[in-house]
Amino acid sequence: MGERRKLAGYATDIIADRSIEFLKNRPQGQTVLLMCHHKAPHRPWEPDAKHAHMFDDVTIPEPDSFNDDYATRSDAAREATMRINRDLTRNDLKLKPPADGRDNLIAWKVEQIQNSKSWKTEKPTSSPASR
Repeated sequence: MGERRKLAGYATDIIADRSIEFLKNRPQGQTVLLMCHHKAPHRPWEPDAKHAHMFDDVTIPEPDSFNDDYATRSDAAREATMRINRDLTRNDLKLKPPADGRDNLIAWKVEQIQNSKSWKTEKPTSSPASR
């Protein structure tokens, strides 16, 4: 099928560039299906350096679904570990959280999302203590 090789660069950019290259150079006159799957939706969410400050001057509003109890959603949605107030870690947020209790931690996470100017690009550790 091909040979295994390592490509230098950011995974999302490599996948996108190679997908576009494939479409541009595909055999003409033939039906083609390209399934392009990115790793970016999965942890860890590490942006490429060129995108690290993309939202520094943007206010991101709290979504209407922030406090959704997922009662009307599928089991998969209810069980997903993607909720800001319950599941995001300091690795996800790229920040060091306060150490003064869960209620303050939830408020702090929301504040960080809303105030993107305070986001840092340093990579915190991924140990369980970092949650």
